[in-house]
Amino acid sequence: MSFFQWIGLKKVVGDRSKIWGMGVIVFAVLVALGLLLIIFVTGTKNLANTQFAKATPAAMIAMLFYAFIQTALAEEILFRGFLGKRLISYFGFLVGNLAQAACFATIHVFGIVSSSGIFTILGVFIFTGLVGYLMGYINEQLAGGSILPSWIIHGCSNVASTVFLMFYL
Repeated sequence: MSFFQWIGLKKVVGDRSKIWGMGVIVFAVLVALGLLLIIFVTGTKNLANTQFAKATPAAMIAMLFYAFIQTALAEEILFRGFLGKRLISYFGFLVGNLAQAACFATIHVFGIVSSSGIFTILGVFIFTGLVGYLMGYINEQLAGGSILPSWIIHGCSNVASTVFLMFYL
């Protein structure tokens, strides 16, 4: 097995209609709940993509690189590829996927711990943990272990939230 296969950077194997259907649902939930979380709970001061707030359309190339490569690809390789696959092989799908999702959620609350209340922290943890679990499910249960579906979902949701920040603020 090559390194790329070992971390899940491989061809998607599975029913593409189920993968796309579940992917669209996860993306819609991710964007809708994410925007509500930004507007009503966390605000924008601690978000990584705030660097693009009020940016001009000329910043779109940098934003796309940031959304798909710097964050989505890196996080998918780490959490769903390396960590998730090892935990799932050791503990089984349910426990391993929950563990990688909890790690994914934990890293996302680090940026807000010092400036947020417990309910905001719990909200972000639950939200990102659920997203992490669902993306692990899509990859492992529907896509034959490929992290490509979660990379696309993650990147597209990063683009959506960053475009929102570019034009909302």
